[in-house]
Formats: sequence, structure tokens, C-alpha cells
Amino acid sequence: MKLEWNNPIEINTEFRLTKREQKFQEIKDQNCFDLIYFDAFGYRVQPELWSKEIFEKMYQSLKDGGVLVTYAAKGEVRRNMQAVGFTVERLPGPPGKREMLRATKNINLKLCAVDLVLQKVLMIFQRSFIFQWNLDIILLQVNKL
Repeated sequence: MKLEWNNPIEINTEFRLTKREQKFQEIKDQNCFDLIYFDAFGYRVQPELWSKEIFEKMYQSLKDGGVLVTYAAKGEVRRNMQAVGFTVERLPGPPGKREMLRATKNINLKLCAVDLVLQKVLMIFQRSFIFQWNLDIILLQVNKL
């Protein structure tokens, strides 16, 4: 199968692949993508493609929990990813590469924790018929996580 530029291909009903030819300055996507495979020339050849500004654009275009993968594993690249909010892991690389990086867009863990706390509180309160609680106290407890 040949994948043309800017032409989405539906692999199945839940997976669509698009190879985009676009300058980073033109990217305006927000929370659109689940995965970015970033195969640019290396940091030594094109350092401008590995800047915080570029990773910020990719971070913004990924959905919560979205993943960016690249064969680049230089410390400066990893630090730039982390600086814009990614959680970065070093992984064994493919043949010919010692390692690669996987960066995940952080999900707001505090909101997830609040949801879990509220679910537990509601379950307790439903049984005891007490419907008043101080949300500030719950949020303070969650902030300590």
C-alpha cells in the first residue's frame, strides 16, 4: 500500500493513518491525534526541529494520553520534551539504534484523582443519606497526592 501525502487512509473503522507534509509553523491542531511518529533528521543536523517550540506544537496537537515516538534519544531532546509537559521514557531502539524515546502527553492526574475521590464519597453518602460535604477539603486531599 502506498501512502500519499495529506491523504488519510482508513486502515479499519477505528484506525486512520495520515502522512502530512506541512511546516511546523502552519500546525494549528489542538487535541486531535493519538500518535505522532517523528522521524526528522537528527539533532546534530537540524537542531531547530528538536526545540521546545516544536515539541509544544506536538504536545498541543496530541489528545490526552497521546504518544510521540522518535528514534532521537539525545539528552537535550528528552529535556525539551519534558519541559513542555511530556512524560518521557527511554526504550530499546530498533536494529542500528541503541535507544529511542516515547513521550506521553500527561493526563491531568489531579482531575482523575478528584473523580475517584468524588465517586467514593458519593458511594459512602448514598448509603448514609448525608449529601453535604466540603469540596475544598476533598481538593486539598487530592493536592497532596
